[in-house]
Amino acid sequence: MKRMLYLYPLILVAGVMWGCGSESDGLPPRAPVSGTVTLDGEPLAFAMVTFHPDGEGNPGNASTREDGSYTVSTYHSQDGAIIGKHVVTVVRDLPPQMRRTASDSASIPKTYVSKKTSPLKYEVADSSNMIDIELSSKPESGN
Repeated sequence: MKRMLYLYPLILVAGVMWGCGSESDGLPPRAPVSGTVTLDGEPLAFAMVTFHPDGEGNPGNASTREDGSYTVSTYHSQDGAIIGKHVVTVVRDLPPQMRRTASDSASIPKTYVSKKTSPLKYEVADSSNMIDIELSSKPESGN
């Protein structure tokens, strides 16, 4: 009887692992996406990057680290973004107590904040994607 008690956790873990994975989860196919966000050439820390797919499916999100790097998650941690074309938005709203340096207090121009106005358009390929996002404090008009 004690032997059976040891088997139950193993069976449970095996069942959970068997049911995981982007191929069998019934969700749109995704691919890994990571990169770095810069504002005027400087790493942009503590920003939220969102990949809005052109088609069906949830947007992928990532928070930038202190060095500006990010890794996208859509349905599961670091599962990437849906394969296809995306409009990318970047927002930042640091409370004053977190603004340690001049770059921490840099604001993102409103053009990058909205899906309707963002000029940031990228395609996520069915492979590993390294997408560096370069923002300007003075974006060109008409984008």
